[in-house]
Amino acid sequence: MKRNPSSRRAFMVAETLWAIAAITILITTMLYAAVQLKKTTGQLADIRAAARSAEESLIRLQTGQSPRDGVVVVALPASAPPRQHWVKVTATHHGHAVSLTGLVPGGGVGGGGGS
Repeated sequence: MKRNPSSRRAFMVAETLWAIAAITILITTMLYAAVQLKKTTGQLADIRAAARSAEESLIRLQTGQSPRDGVVVVALPASAPPRQHWVKVTATHHGHAVSLTGLVPGGGVGGGGGS
């Protein structure tokens, strides 16, 4: 029994269309993943920048200096060793906030630049 050449051609066209559809779905999925990766990478960079700012401010407070501009320092009502106070340092970068708690000498907020 011989097959009709037009039916073979139709089968080949249908397979080709399915292959194109599958490739299109894969490409769309990969592009979506790439966009999400870029967005997440940006968020992590903002969080790292906020953490660096909070760390630097806490170190500055521990050495008797004023915290960086834009950093909020709050004295905490907790018991601490003599001549030291607990503080909470909060830094924000592009809407992403990071808070650190630490001991600082004296009044707790250095030169008073942050609270």
